[in-house]
Amino acid sequence: MKAIIIGIPGVGKTTVLKEASKQLPKYETVNFGTKMLETAKKREIVEDRDQIRKLSPEKTKKLQKETAKKMKKKKKLLIDTHLAIETPKGIVPGIPKWVAEKIKPDRIILIEAEPNEIRSRRKKDKTRKRSDFTLPPEQHQKLNRYYAASISTITGAVIKIIKNKPNKSKKAGKELVKTMKE
Repeated sequence: MKAIIIGIPGVGKTTVLKEASKQLPKYETVNFGTKMLETAKKREIVEDRDQIRKLSPEKTKKLQKETAKKMKKKKKLLIDTHLAIETPKGIVPGIPKWVAEKIKPDRIILIEAEPNEIRSRRKKDKTRKRSDFTLPPEQHQKLNRYYAASISTITGAVIKIIKNKPNKSKKAGKELVKTMKE
């Protein structure tokens, strides 16, 4: 089974996924953006992850296709990614049709949190350059739901929404595990 684990920056998606991965040892966990970054760095297109959001739509599409192709054959996979990506040119899909059709997920798991919690987490994270985000977290999460519904329509994947409350990432991780075992 393959699952796309989605959440906006600052929601705690990667933390929840780490908790779940401990209980799903047969699954490989892959960060879609990291795989795109590895390819982009090899081609000397970008130096850091946040520069990917500033690439032209054509370059982004090529990177997405190549990354999805590498994941196509894997059977037990948890993909950590974003769905609605804010760029200087507008919002682009993190998992467009051509990626969804290659990956063919069985589950789409949205990790969500309260908007004020997301804002707080973003302020604390000094490892990323997110000052150019203009989309409020509540709108961004809503947009993720729309994109998830589109992917579900294309692939038939089941959608699950998991709330990541403050200091409850273990509980959210257990819910993710339960979803993968259903």
